[in-house]
Amino acid sequence: MFKQILNRLIESTPGAQAAMVIGYDGIPLSEAKSPQAPSMDLQAVAIEYCSIISEIKKNAVNLGAQNVQEISVRAEGCTILIRLINADYFIILALSSDAYFGKGRFLMRHASSEILGQL
Repeated sequence: MFKQILNRLIESTPGAQAAMVIGYDGIPLSEAKSPQAPSMDLQAVAIEYCSIISEIKKNAVNLGAQNVQEISVRAEGCTILIRLINADYFIILALSSDAYFGKGRFLMRHASSEILGQL
């Protein structure tokens, strides 16, 4: 459904490995992977983050920070970017450790707006 948007996101972000639009119920709407990406189960990663995102959203409200828009997790081998699209869906982007983090964030913001317009 959104594969073209996700492919464009991956192709335009140096070091991007995979992207997915997924609901908080863990059901993916669309997924794309770079041909150079290592084998990974992005859906399993995204499902694990579903409950974490819910907790982060609750804590943000408790802190008076309002709506969470973006979450990033940096590890030694990769970075996971998450951008909330609406109350039901989010987009997740897996980046290599040497990827262009800022460009990925910028392009995710535009991709999520485009996806929101099509939901």
